[in-house]
Amino acid sequence: MEDLDLLQKRFQEAQAKLDKFYEFFKEHRDLAKPVRLGGNPREYNEKLSELGLIEKHKSPRSPLEYAFYLILEILNVEFQTQFFVSIGQYDFYIPQFKLLVELDGERYHKDPATDNERTKEAQKNGYLIFRYTSKEIYKHEKDKIPILKRAGLLTVATDLQDLSGYKQNLDTFKFVVSNATGIKHAK
Repeated sequence: MEDLDLLQKRFQEAQAKLDKFYEFFKEHRDLAKPVRLGGNPREYNEKLSELGLIEKHKSPRSPLEYAFYLILEILNVEFQTQFFVSIGQYDFYIPQFKLLVELDGERYHKDPATDNERTKEAQKNGYLIFRYTSKEIYKHEKDKIPILKRAGLLTVATDLQDLSGYKQNLDTFKFVVSNATGIKHAK
């Protein structure tokens, strides 16, 4: 049960950070936009870093990206944010697997044809692509407040483990998340 207590503690800490991020985001969402759209990502990142919400040089721009950022931190996975390749910018890059992650929020991913084109081009360049929707990563409570899903943690942990038998902490978390949520996962 020590593993369960550890996960619950890490999960509660992550949710507290997500709550703090969400409040910050509501007030400073214009800074998060790309420069070409009038934003100031550098100032945005500096403020997030000062609040202790992100490591310097990691810049999740939305509540969905921040929720995924927290999941990767819980799983102790090395990653980069806002990663550029010749075909565009991706939300996350996990170098261990040459994996690009796109988070499909309702606002920016309304054109499946463009997303499919980018995916095909990335695959031609040797990258793996995983896509997650906001519904997989968090749910909304009243007032649209994002709540991190334990099932989202389990999904990401399982997907990473499936890539190459990746074992660093993931077996423990799969076991713990299953016990914490009652979800039984077949893999």
